[in-house]
Amino acid sequence: MWRFEPHVADSIIKSWLDEYKIQVFINMPLKESADAVKKTGTNITQIKTVNGKIFKARIFIDATIEGDLMARAGVSFTRGRESNALYNETKNGIIRETTKAQFLVKVDPYKIPGDPNSGVIPTIRDEPFGVPGDGDRLIQAYCFRACLTGNPQNRIAFSKPENYDRGLYEIYLRYLKAGGKLYVPDVSIPNGKTDLGAA
Repeated sequence: MWRFEPHVADSIIKSWLDEYKIQVFINMPLKESADAVKKTGTNITQIKTVNGKIFKARIFIDATIEGDLMARAGVSFTRGRESNALYNETKNGIIRETTKAQFLVKVDPYKIPGDPNSGVIPTIRDEPFGVPGDGDRLIQAYCFRACLTGNPQNRIAFSKPENYDRGLYEIYLRYLKAGGKLYVPDVSIPNGKTDLGAA
């Protein structure tokens, strides 16, 4: 069994850290200012968090998704998809068609169905597609994970966000009306749960 509940993974990682008495600090994002990172030459010597705590070390590892420390330290980086030509590969770059997670029915993308002059609904990008195989400088729009369960005794109900706008999800309503079927997660981890990831 290689898939387990998030709280189980959390407890395992904490037990590993306890074996070596590694101190963990949470909820301490890097300060967003020029003095957040101090360096000697190319080596980072200390960092400062939003709450003013200073950490000094010989080695710093940026293992975040966003790369905040890397950016503050002035490390060069790239973003977006690489072209197929860059490393003589075929699985990167712009893809003309993919069979993964695609709508199985056609959905009208326009605010006023059938009228291109009305603009497009949210999540639709009205811009040139690009050349298949080329790279781009785009970034991933979002990514989240959610541990879900069908067990009423073991779940917390979703609350409606304060600024909820149903219109932002028009594409899914149209997809359903056109005969499409939305993904329904299945139980894939213990205790009747699923660890759903979306991007």
